[in-house]
Amino acid sequence: MTWKISPTPEPSTLDRRLTVFLVGSSVILAVGIHHRFFRTITTTRQNLLRNTAMIHDELPLLRLDSLPYDVLLHVVAYLDFIDVQSLQLSTKSLHQSLRTRPVYRNFAIRLLRRNRALPLVGFQRLQDLNTEELVSIMTKAYRIEKSWMTGSLAPTSPAISPCHYLSGGKKPSDTWYKIVSTPDPDVDWISPISSGYMLCATKSGRVICWDIHDETYLSAWQPEDKWELWKCRVEFDSRQVFFIMAKNIDDSRDVSNSTTDYVVMQIDFPLDGPNPKPTFTTLSSFSIPGPVMNVFLLDPIQKLFAAFIFLNGPQDIGLYCLPNWDKPEYIFIDTCIQCYFPSNWSCIVEDDQIIVHCEDKDGIAQHFFPMSLLKQHIQLPQCSPMASARVPATRIVTKPFCFPNFPEDKPSPFFTHTWYPESAHFVRQWWPTLPSVPRLSCTVFLLAEHNSEGHPVNFIIAQHYFDVPVSGGKVVSFEQYQRQRQTELQADGVFPAPNGATTNGHAGNTQHAGTDGVEVFVAPSDHNLEVEGGKPIAKMWFVSNTFEAVCSVEEDEVNEDGEIVPGKCRPLVAIDFGHATWIEYVPQPDGAKTKELRFVSFPPVVMDENGVTRPKKGEEGTFGLEDETEGRVKTLPIPDELDIDKVETINLDQSQGAILLSVEGGKVFILCYD
Repeated sequence: MTWKISPTPEPSTLDRRLTVFLVGSSVILAVGIHHRFFRTITTTRQNLLRNTAMIHDELPLLRLDSLPYDVLLHVVAYLDFIDVQSLQLSTKSLHQSLRTRPVYRNFAIRLLRRNRALPLVGFQRLQDLNTEELVSIMTKAYRIEKSWMTGSLAPTSPAISPCHYLSGGKKPSDTWYKIVSTPDPDVDWISPISSGYMLCATKSGRVICWDIHDETYLSAWQPEDKWELWKCRVEFDSRQVFFIMAKNIDDSRDVSNSTTDYVVMQIDFPLDGPNPKPTFTTLSSFSIPGPVMNVFLLDPIQKLFAAFIFLNGPQDIGLYCLPNWDKPEYIFIDTCIQCYFPSNWSCIVEDDQIIVHCEDKDGIAQHFFPMSLLKQHIQLPQCSPMASARVPATRIVTKPFCFPNFPEDKPSPFFTHTWYPESAHFVRQWWPTLPSVPRLSCTVFLLAEHNSEGHPVNFIIAQHYFDVPVSGGKVVSFEQYQRQRQTELQADGVFPAPNGATTNGHAGNTQHAGTDGVEVFVAPSDHNLEVEGGKPIAKMWFVSNTFEAVCSVEEDEVNEDGEIVPGKCRPLVAIDFGHATWIEYVPQPDGAKTKELRFVSFPPVVMDENGVTRPKKGEEGTFGLEDETEGRVKTLPIPDELDIDKVETINLDQSQGAILLSVEGGKVFILCYD
């Protein structure tokens, strides 16, 4: 059977007419609907414009200077200092609204959270300032922070940005530096005590306080014997200075059975009045046996003192503590912390605990000793104090360092066999602050490369921040810490520090502590705790280019036995929180070397409610440095009158933007930059 497909029939005339009618009706209907919709939209738009015009006629235009003050304060909280300064110049109303204490107090808190000091005058406190003083101080602080962070610092202009070192007193300076004379030319150590006073320790053991502005001798401590100044601490709230003097030890003698004498002194600075003079007071005197590694004024107000002593038998760090130096009692324990070279140690008090802060080549370890535990080992004075027990910490928090990536042609110098710390500086925020601002600490290493004779040749500066307890750290047990340390040290071929030597503080030769056979006192611990992480803590910032620092070499001395004691060699390097300055031999194209004053600031961090953070791009105080890992080194100009070959000591006061250099003959050059 065959199937056929029929062709489509042609449409008839009636079909064509019907199709045309249907299409035409649809078009007419669509056009009508579109016309009605367009007319509705047009009417709605006209009504909207008419209503908007009525609103504009009834309500005034909202302007920034017409905002309620509390709303304006909220807006200003998101602006930088320079933005608010610009807004003040726009209208008279904004100038009056923004030049107020709440606005500038907020800027002061933000500056303190960035770990920068306010350029306060004397013993001023933030709460003591009136509005105009606060505005002036914050303006100066912003100039110092910007120039020091970006490396654009230049000699300050007394007319535009006066520094209190230059403008105070009866003899204001019309230049960017000032020269003052010390009461005694035999200078061993100097330090500014605020911007109005200077404290000086002489090589003969005197401690002198004088007025910087009027160059007036005020008072002094003048012992009969030769003493050394070991520690100094300023308490701004109470207008006091505390310092520790140690009886000079003859370095040629074996001090294994010797005793070091100490004196705790206090200087009170009276309130402003007619001829106010600071007064020296002896608070306490005591003796500590054996080679003392370092001493610490943990809390002068609470009269809390501590010292590290090298214990020769177990080669551990001994903790010697005076809970109250007014009382005849002490604590002396073996901390079970082995003394390895090139480790560095510091001591901190926090929340009624003494923390032994240790740093080695790999990272940080903080050992917590509650005062309640230590007071179980109080002893009364005896002829030969000995460590009463071996007492491990109840809590140990560890965190490894985060090292920078060095270029292939510059191998990492951190704690290698040829590089090790010449000195380590542990710096806490010393300036006046507010209780709401968290505290932070930093460590600055001066790493030295030594030649075959053991003398330092080249240097590198590195810095990192840390808090207590160290953020991002891991809490480990005493047994875990000991095993970890032994494994790391054996792998690196590191051995206990010989004869108690340490790169941080003073040390002797041997120690007969009598700790053999003493009990090991183990207290309950909280090993399962974890510490908050993710913060820029223990991250190394550095100056990668090596430099040759100028050293100040003291004259050799002859001891009581007629033996020559070599003079100390001290690199002319000054450290402050986040900053460093030094005198360097700089090579010239012709092969010669000139001495130059050098300076560096390290990248900023911020302390807020979330702890320590790196500032984000564009945030206040970053100045484009938020992604940098290396400090910018700058050569600073010096006055023609300064003979840099005669510099003996160097100091740094970041609060005033000043560098202080003492030269031979007892003169001090105060150089101000912003």
